[in-house]
Formats: sequence, structure tokens, C-alpha cells
Amino acid sequence: NQFQYFGLATPFRIHSITGRLNYDGFEPFQVSLLGEYLKNVAFDSTRLSSLGINNRGANGQFEGGDSAYYLDLRVGNPELVAKGDWVAYLGYRHIESDAVVDGFNDQNFGGGGTNMKGYTLGAAMALSPRVSMAFRYFNANQIAGPQFRSDIFQFDLSAKF
Repeated sequence: NQFQYFGLATPFRIHSITGRLNYDGFEPFQVSLLGEYLKNVAFDSTRLSSLGINNRGANGQFEGGDSAYYLDLRVGNPELVAKGDWVAYLGYRHIESDAVVDGFNDQNFGGGGTNMKGYTLGAAMALSPRVSMAFRYFNANQIAGPQFRSDIFQFDLSAKF
């Protein structure tokens, strides 16, 4: 099992469904649940099995996939517009090897690409109407193939001019 080198060996035709539920009963705070599910309906594992010599399981079968999903729970102010506004979130994502084109994924999660699953934890706070700070932690593990784990911590300071 090595890294996957198939690239665009099969076409991508992605169907997705996205949803968001907001609850404003704790105004000025909002609780939001976001979710997205994607499936590459053009994925052809038979074609990859005939082309690929890597990313095979113990039984010799190709260990890729065509689906991805993301769930995110957010609590706090919907927008950081006044000093003291804040938001905190926890998310989980699962992106199989051929669910989407690698180059369009979040480069911070697992170093970018696909074949990863894991958590995102973050918080942000407005220091003034034009300045905010944020902290993010990304935990990603490889789904198929050799073990790979990525832990990324980020701190952002943003200013609007």
C-alpha cells in the first residue's frame, strides 16, 4: 500500500446534498448544524482495479471509495461584527479516495487531498468591529492504505481595512 497515483483515472460526476439547521432561541447566540453528503456517481472501481498496483487491502482488492460527508455544529454569534462576539465549532469529515478531485479540498485538513477522515475544532472572537482572532485544530487520519495521521494547529489574526 502506497500513496495513490491514479489522479483522474476515472471521471468525476459528483452529486451532493447540503443542509443547515439554525436555532435562534438563545439570542443573540445561534446554534447551527451543517451537513453535506457527496457521491461521485462516475466512480469505476473495476477500472481502477485493472490500472492500479497500489492501495490494495489484504485480499488484493482496491481500497478506494466514492463518497464524502461533513457535519459541523456551531454555537455563538452568527457574525463577528462587535467586540466580544464569538463562535465555537466542532466538525467531522470523511472523504474517500475518489469522492472529489483532490485539488479542491481544504489544504489544511490532512495536508489536502482525499482519503482522510477526522475532526476540526475551532473558535473565533471579535477583538473590535474590524479585528478578530481565531484558533483551529485539525485532526486527520488516512482511511485506506498505510497509516498516516496529521494534527494541525492554527492561530489567525484578521483585520479589515
